[in-house]
Amino acid sequence: ITYEAPNRHKTTKAPPSPNQVTVAQLAQEYNIPSNKARQILRKAGMTKPANGWTYGKDDKMVQTIRNLFGNS
Repeated sequence: ITYEAPNRHKTTKAPPSPNQVTVAQLAQEYNIPSNKARQILRKAGMTKPANGWTYGKDDKMVQTIRNLFGNS
């Protein structure tokens, strides 16, 4: 018997502005559940930013996060 983890969040919050992207959206690109994506970031030594897991689309951290997800 296999059990599937419950999907506690039915929707993904939209970023505060069109020029921003959330970690959940980045995780979706790599088919990673958002909670696992945040675990990957924490294991890499990142802490949650004051404004939540949201970054500007041109932020250097976005590419760093994509690299982490691509190596997972």
